[in-house]
Amino acid sequence: MWQTGIQYFGIDKMKVTNKPRFIIFCAEMLFQKYLILFLAYKSILMMSIFKNYIHNRFFYTGLIFIIWITFFDSNNLIEEFKLSKKLNDLQTRKQFYNHEIVRLSEEIKAFNSNGKLVEKFAREQYFMKKDNDEIYVILHDE
Repeated sequence: MWQTGIQYFGIDKMKVTNKPRFIIFCAEMLFQKYLILFLAYKSILMMSIFKNYIHNRFFYTGLIFIIWITFFDSNNLIEEFKLSKKLNDLQTRKQFYNHEIVRLSEEIKAFNSNGKLVEKFAREQYFMKKDNDEIYVILHDE
């Protein structure tokens, strides 16, 4: 657990109570100071490099090109994103319909091979009946 500078320095006793911790504390403070100075220098250096680029005509040309491609072109990035989303949706639907085609072709094969299965399907789905049958439809309220 980190301790505060008061605990390192032992200010209430006016002497250093733990010398190794005091040395570590001083090293940490120096490291933080130099890290802040290094980051400030790095940001100033980057700003000077950025200023050199910002006064260049190619920078403005590239910036205008990126803005044009992103928003105003007929194939802009927003439309590309929408089309990509639509393509994924259509591929999902295609996969679903392919599975349905396989399932229904298996049902057709089963219906062609078994006549009683066709009769059962007609009675359940289309409420068909023979001449001497009576059908009762029971509806359940949800």
